[in-house]
Amino acid sequence: MDLKFVVTVLAIGQVLVVGAQRRCLGGCECTRDAKTNRAVIDCSNKGLTEIPIIDYPYAVRLARIDFSNNQLTSIDIDRLFTQIRGLRVNVLKFSNNAISEIVGRFDYRQGTEYSTLDLSNNSFTEFPVNAVPRSTQRSNVIIDVSNNQITEVPRHMFAGTSDKIFYGVQFLARNNQISRVDPEAFVGVDLVDTVIDLRFNQLSTLSSDFKTPRGVQSILLAGNPWQCDCNLGWMIDPSRYLVNYTQSDPPACQGPAVHRGVNLFELPRDEFACAPTQNGSLTSYVGNTGSFEPICPVTADPPNPDVTWTVTIPISGGDDVILRDPTGLDSVPVILVTSFGASFSCTASNAAGSVTLDLDIRYE
Repeated sequence: MDLKFVVTVLAIGQVLVVGAQRRCLGGCECTRDAKTNRAVIDCSNKGLTEIPIIDYPYAVRLARIDFSNNQLTSIDIDRLFTQIRGLRVNVLKFSNNAISEIVGRFDYRQGTEYSTLDLSNNSFTEFPVNAVPRSTQRSNVIIDVSNNQITEVPRHMFAGTSDKIFYGVQFLARNNQISRVDPEAFVGVDLVDTVIDLRFNQLSTLSSDFKTPRGVQSILLAGNPWQCDCNLGWMIDPSRYLVNYTQSDPPACQGPAVHRGVNLFELPRDEFACAPTQNGSLTSYVGNTGSFEPICPVTADPPNPDVTWTVTIPISGGDDVILRDPTGLDSVPVILVTSFGASFSCTASNAAGSVTLDLDIRYE
């Protein structure tokens, strides 16, 4: 190899870097990444309230543009890429600002794309769907919206483009306020080898209509206040695939209290219970039939909760007589109602809780 040629190439590279350092505007610093030797535009810790127009004339792929630790409230994509349009950026870092909106769209066809977008520690209350890149081949993309105030994962969040496959994406949404995942959040695109991180949010349940994405690597759900009741029992069905995607960091039940701390996927199906609730009128009528069978008007899942009856017979001038029957009342003399004014209450209970109802039984 011609040593003169090598020296010349190295010299030109050094000139480009020095030139880049001179041409960086907006108070930013232009350096090189120590690992990749690619250019870095560092605009962090500058007190910026808007994105400056960066004058970077070199057709070199950028390792990182760093706007972290400023006072930005929005990201204007067109302004960001004014002078670097067409240069793919490995990492766009916007962490630790006050950003709540993104204007424009990341789009390969428009020369505005990235590999990693760090939006952590900002002020988003809704997931910015225009943060998801549009391109002819979307792959190996990281979108980090951790530590915001996002409350919901919206419908079709990765869809909306002609691309039907999203390969190797990492969607990181830890430590938000997410309490709902739309049942069709991940519909409209095939997610392949994908990581979805929803740990440490406010998820207590998922709708049974939830469409589990196929082909993902993992869905991380730990650290949420899961209520392991009858509404959540579907999650352990192997045909729904969630059990396959969550084993690296399995979610634990927070409620009911009897299941607190238990691995959700280790709980037997019949223990995903909902506490009994009233289901019908408390007032009923009996006739002159000799006896009757009182009904406790409750519903529960699983059905047939345990029912305990309490019959109170008032005694004039003395203590009331209280009868308790843990097995149920099959035949009660009507005379207890007509002559003794007895009152009836029932307590229905299962693993999830109990309810006590005072019945109003009348003679007609």
